[in-house]
Amino acid sequence: MRLKVHAGRFLVAVPLLVVLTLGCQPAPKTQAPDIGATVAAAIQTALPPTPTPNIPLTVEAQVQERLAAIPTPTPTSVPPTPTPTLTPTPTPTRVPPTPTPTTKSIVDNVRPAIVRIEAGQSTGSGFITQVGFPTAQQHTTALVLTNYHVIEGATSVEVVVNDHSRFDAVVWGVDPGNDIALLRICCGNFEALEWADQSEISEGDQAIAIGYPLGIPGKASITNGIISAERYEFGQWVIQTDAAINPGNSGGPLISSNGKVLGMNTRKEFYSSDGRPVDG
Repeated sequence: MRLKVHAGRFLVAVPLLVVLTLGCQPAPKTQAPDIGATVAAAIQTALPPTPTPNIPLTVEAQVQERLAAIPTPTPTSVPPTPTPTLTPTPTPTRVPPTPTPTTKSIVDNVRPAIVRIEAGQSTGSGFITQVGFPTAQQHTTALVLTNYHVIEGATSVEVVVNDHSRFDAVVWGVDPGNDIALLRICCGNFEALEWADQSEISEGDQAIAIGYPLGIPGKASITNGIISAERYEFGQWVIQTDAAINPGNSGGPLISSNGKVLGMNTRKEFYSSDGRPVDG
């Protein structure tokens, strides 16, 4: 007789031992087999061996799986940075220094405005102070300044401009107290002198006297000196200079180092107040 025992899909045949008794002697007690242990042992023998897990390979596989799940970013196209065009720095134009005026350059600039005054038997000097009168549009007319004592009592006055052009003059106004006379001439191309202001009158600065001393014919004479002093005398401001001045220089201009009119040459002191002769 066979006993069939089912354990999963495995079928194990276990022999059933038959004990025969001999004679009347009692059969020895036989220990019953442990069927459960036998079945368990048979199952373990039939199962395939469990492989030992490879941990490094498992970790690497998980890492690769996670990396594959990360989306690949699309690169943003960045335009190339343009190379700046270097503009060459222009070389500054060198401005030549302004030349220092010389006495000759000053005289050459002002000479066209210097005039000779002929009033009967009297002669003197003067200068053009304005072009265009009474308006600038009347540019062929000019106003001339001189001393009143130069034209005093004259019935006619002539003005010689720039040593060669002669014009009949009209006495436009006089101020005997300040020894000033204003003449008008027409018609020609004239140049006027510019007046210096008070700040440009400084003791020790250059002073040039231009005029026609002693009635000498020809070009105007030039004498050079400095501003010796500035003072207030007899109700007016006067400039003292050591530039030589003689009769005939009356009414002519005293010119600064920049070609402007400092004042009008009016008189020369021959003696001190107590009668002593003086120079300059």
